[in-house]
Amino acid sequence: MMGAGVGNAEQQTVDTSTMSSAASTGSKSDGSEGEEEVVSLASTVERIMKNLRNEISQLRRSLEESRSDNERLQSLTSKQAQEIAENALYIKELEERERLLAENVEELLSEIKETEAEVGRWREACELEVEAGKNEIEERDKVLKDDLVSAAMVAQEAAERSLELATVEHRS
Repeated sequence: MMGAGVGNAEQQTVDTSTMSSAASTGSKSDGSEGEEEVVSLASTVERIMKNLRNEISQLRRSLEESRSDNERLQSLTSKQAQEIAENALYIKELEERERLLAENVEELLSEIKETEAEVGRWREACELEVEAGKNEIEERDKVLKDDLVSAAMVAQEAAERSLELATVEHRS
């Protein structure tokens, strides 16, 4: 854009010089004035060439800077693409680990439920055995009590007979 502005300014200078040269040629036919025009035109061309060289140098510097920026950006883009690929791989690894851990958790939860069910069955079996043991103890206690009552009654009857016999013998 800058070069276009410089080129337009030079073009205007050349056009102006050409017009003034044409006007002076028409009004003066003197050779020295023609020489001045040639010198002026040469000076203008020289100035235009100098400005064009400067513009070309500036454009070359800009091009080199742009190339350098482009290389730097390409390098940065390449590094970022590599980091993205590495991060994507790491994310996949983490997702796989998460999936495996979730499976392990599911398995552990299943085992816990099975163990809780088994504990419940054992608890119920133990409670039934305790209840059966209590019933057996109560039954034995009842039998023993009945036996003791029967034995006590037999002993009491025997004692009463012995007493009666002793009383009868004592009277005789």
